[in-house]
Amino acid sequence: MGIADVNSQEVQKSFPGIRVHSSVGDLLDKRPDAVIIALPNQEHAKVGIECARRGISFLMEKPVTDKMEAAMELIAAVKLSGVKTLVGH
Repeated sequence: MGIADVNSQEVQKSFPGIRVHSSVGDLLDKRPDAVIIALPNQEHAKVGIECARRGISFLMEKPVTDKMEAAMELIAAVKLSGVKTLVGH
């Protein structure tokens, strides 16, 4: 289990005992079984696509993304990878 946040030192204080990474890429390098994507809307697709490329299933908070083009890229990456996805709200 882990958390990725650009304010990793501050977040670490709130969650002692849980590994906090300073970037999403660093967290994904640890090969988690799945991730929850709860970022600013414009970042959702980018992280979802990266998860799909790495074969990591994910739950994404709504909305899926802020642009239709990004949503289409995300759908294509998920279909290609076969990862499990869910949109929550």
